[in-house]
Amino acid sequence: MYNVKWRTVRKEVSLLVKRAQWLQHPFHYSLLIIHCSFLLLSCGEPKQAKKVSPYNGPIEEINDVKLLYSEAALLKVKLTTAKQLRYLNDNRRYPEPVNISFFNRRVTK
Repeated sequence: MYNVKWRTVRKEVSLLVKRAQWLQHPFHYSLLIIHCSFLLLSCGEPKQAKKVSPYNGPIEEINDVKLLYSEAALLKVKLTTAKQLRYLNDNRRYPEPVNISFFNRRVTK
């Protein structure tokens, strides 16, 4: 009777060892980890997409603007202002007062 118990214990131990040997291979171990992570990730609730309104404000803000326009290497117009706002559709707005100076050929105002 003692011999029979010993044989069954040896069989159970050898089965456990055989089952644990497949975890020693990196491929099988990585498959186990991937499978468990998919199980954990699939348990969450689906996320709802949030409605986001598009941004309508200025995309660029420039301070102390000085624009010089020339033609044939001669200065024609000089524009100065404290602030310039540029929007997505390339519109430009000047919230501060704008000073525009026109020049003739002799570079006089």
